[in-house]
Amino acid sequence: MKFPSPPFGPTTLALAGLCLAVFGLPNARAQSVTADVDKAVIAEVAAHGEIMPNLTYLSDSIGARLTGSAALTTATEWAEAKMHAYGLQNVRREPYTIPKGWVRGKVTGRLLSPVSDVDLSMAAIAWTPGTPGRIQGPVIEWTTRSIGDIDRYKGKLKNAVILLQPPSDPAALTPATPDETSVDAVFNHPPARHAAAVRPGPTLSPQQQFAFFNKSVQLFKAEHVGAILLDSGRPLGLLMMFGGWEDMGPLSATGAPVIMVVNDQYALLSRLAADAALPGGKPARIELDDPSRIVPGTITCYNVVGDLPGTEKPNEYVVLGAHLDSWDLAQGTTDNGTGTCVVLEAARALVKSGQKPRRTIRFCLFTGEEEGDIGSTAFVKAHKDEMARTSMCLVDDAGTGKTVGVHTQAWSAIPAVFTTEAAATLNGLGFSRVVPGSPIPGGGGGSDHDSFEEVGVPGFILDQLDENYHLVFHSQQDTLDKADPAALTQTADILALLGLHVADLPGLLPRDKPAVAKP
Repeated sequence: MKFPSPPFGPTTLALAGLCLAVFGLPNARAQSVTADVDKAVIAEVAAHGEIMPNLTYLSDSIGARLTGSAALTTATEWAEAKMHAYGLQNVRREPYTIPKGWVRGKVTGRLLSPVSDVDLSMAAIAWTPGTPGRIQGPVIEWTTRSIGDIDRYKGKLKNAVILLQPPSDPAALTPATPDETSVDAVFNHPPARHAAAVRPGPTLSPQQQFAFFNKSVQLFKAEHVGAILLDSGRPLGLLMMFGGWEDMGPLSATGAPVIMVVNDQYALLSRLAADAALPGGKPARIELDDPSRIVPGTITCYNVVGDLPGTEKPNEYVVLGAHLDSWDLAQGTTDNGTGTCVVLEAARALVKSGQKPRRTIRFCLFTGEEEGDIGSTAFVKAHKDEMARTSMCLVDDAGTGKTVGVHTQAWSAIPAVFTTEAAATLNGLGFSRVVPGSPIPGGGGGSDHDSFEEVGVPGFILDQLDENYHLVFHSQQDTLDKADPAALTQTADILALLGLHVADLPGLLPRDKPAVAKP
């Protein structure tokens, strides 16, 4: 999952009912039939569920699945075989290309002075170059906050290790209460900053900030800095991974490695760099070796797709999806092995329980999500003629926690669908929140449904309880032990039922997103 941000506030089921009355959504099939179908799907998941065996294999036997890696190719082959085994039709791997690959090396670093032999916990940011061997350099904190002040660093940065940002205070990222806090609520409270690390200086406009950053990067390149360090911003020695070949372009252009450091050690380096800048201060120096490397040339990646064909309208679609790729510091279990295996289980349960939906339910395991929805963007482009006939895209990409609702991305008429279709069953499963907006202000929802949103297809993401997802995702602790089997079973039930009921509506979901009032 890409970094989530604060959501709009949730509505109640009463508001969903109001939406039904106002927008006149089509009625579903008779409730007695709906209840029987729902029970059959839930019973299949309960009796023969394969989520945990699949998640265990994906986590332990395949492991981290960085986009463009051999492990991700292995994962797509495995997922394709699973879709065949579960009885889906038209199963295939759909290719797309990325401009380059990247291979992680184990970064080693240690503090040389003012104290020696302190090992540093670090990891290279993906798609950035490594070092030309072991390097040593002074630690310099980039404290300047004005464009005019940048020139004072000329002639002082050769081989320097730059602390690009003030250290953060991750105290606000305390463990969530699983029964009370959803993922988006946790991300509504970003880490505070140390008061001492807030540098005085003029407030810069966005244009000035852009100019300031560009001039800083140009100086780093001209001065041949040794490395650029970033703060993980997480407690408990946790690292954070992000980026892509486009996101990291400006920093990559410096030719220097960009490396993440655990928060407490980054704060230590910040304090030592500040002391070294004082009269009589002892120099702060570190040694680094980053053997990571960029793999030049085009690389083929794959999305994995399988269909449960519709009986009446097979050329209209409901897409249920998750992303199969992951970051590579750990096993990629909760981001997004859990979503992958929930989608596979929803497919298995619908087929094995004998469901015959009116429309085709298309199960998609996208790749390249972590680099900016690359795979789902390629899918939407390849299937552009089908987008007008695609009712919705619903994704699971918020970790292992119990599903409590859905983000409806501000589609005005949609909330009622998710609460009136099999309402009693969904409520019984704990599905009761309808968030009529997005996890991210301004529109984007932080996952592959964004690609569908961009071409006018209603796109949604499940709203799940946090279960410390905000701590472990993208980190070296995204491992199998974090999975919650009961919650994953519940999520598979909900995903399958939502997909089935939307596929069985008389018409496609309406595309009536209201205009957003400008501030």
